[in-house]
Amino acid sequence: MVRNIPVPVDLGSLVPRASLGLPEDRFILILQGAGINVERGGEEAVLAMKELPGCLLLIIGGGDAWPVLQRLVKENGLEDRVRLIGRLPFVEMMRYTRNADLGLTLDKDTNLNYRFSLPNKLFDYLHAGIPVLATRSA
Repeated sequence: MVRNIPVPVDLGSLVPRASLGLPEDRFILILQGAGINVERGGEEAVLAMKELPGCLLLIIGGGDAWPVLQRLVKENGLEDRVRLIGRLPFVEMMRYTRNADLGLTLDKDTNLNYRFSLPNKLFDYLHAGIPVLATRSA
């Protein structure tokens, strides 16, 4: 079996949160990836923010769940707790990741691909030095 596991990249020094427009006084969660798709936990992460008033969720990437996430943020009045940033170049994305307090990987066990996935975001979080909250299938 061959795994596509990213190797650490020198990202330079940590940039201040303020330079990214991030608050200094909030706990920041991040969900990142090119495949922010349905059944990968983005919807639940957004809805969980209703219960986390002192936190900010960053979702960085793209995928077929994006319109659903936009709708959920708006319908639930979560614009102050969720930022949908979109796709960024890797180094730029990692600036946000390194400033987060917790990385999320929330794949659901709905198909073999998700069951046996080893998402790159998991390694990005580890390389950034932040703790990870993962579902059992991730």
